[in-house]
Amino acid sequence: MISTIAPENYTVNITAAEGQDTTFTVSLKKAYLQTADFYDAAYVLTDFSAVLNKYATTEVVGNPNEAVKLTYTNKNDVEGEVEGNKVFVYTYQLEVHKFDEAGTKLQGAEFALYTTEANAKNEENAIATGISDANGIVEFKNSNNEVMRVASGKYFVKELQAPEGFNKYTDVIPVEINVTYSHTFANGTYIQNAPEHGTASVDVKNSKTVLPQTGGQGNVIAYSIAITLAAAGGIIFFVARKKKKNSADKAA
Repeated sequence: MISTIAPENYTVNITAAEGQDTTFTVSLKKAYLQTADFYDAAYVLTDFSAVLNKYATTEVVGNPNEAVKLTYTNKNDVEGEVEGNKVFVYTYQLEVHKFDEAGTKLQGAEFALYTTEANAKNEENAIATGISDANGIVEFKNSNNEVMRVASGKYFVKELQAPEGFNKYTDVIPVEINVTYSHTFANGTYIQNAPEHGTASVDVKNSKTVLPQTGGQGNVIAYSIAITLAAAGGIIFFVARKKKKNSADKAA
């Protein structure tokens, strides 16, 4: 049975600086170490979670965490140290490549990144957003305006706004970062297969907005768009025709 050490029996000190490794130290208080309860346990486990920052690499070499060790002093004031395991953390990046039907790169398209399809459909709880640059590339950034790093797995992309003069792509776009890991360390990594440079991308096309012209031809274009978009457009079309016919009958 695992028992939890009460917060009053330990302290946590964190050292963090821009562009440097973040370290933390968990120190058990001397009064607690002098109790029999502590020495009745075979292991001491430290469970923590962390978020990789913009300095984390997406390459197969990963982000090794090797400064893990346990330093302790027993109830007889004898110091000891136990080295921990070297842990590799892997992270990846997602991009959207935006262009029109002719293959021209489009700038100014806004996208959001989600962890579930439902959130993408409702456009809520986005984990990152991005706008396509002059090369048509969307680089997702978090709320701190840092390039978003994510774990391997499946994500969902939604276009929030299209470039001026183009129709927005309204479907939810699933994108998966497929990675195969090995149980053995070989060639400096546990990764067997992963996206090149740790970046997965998806292509999204926009079609140009078609505006009706004046005169009879413009009406034909408007009716065609209404019929093509949805059944509701067809209903509006027939209602309009019927109303026009009734008006003509009354005039007669």
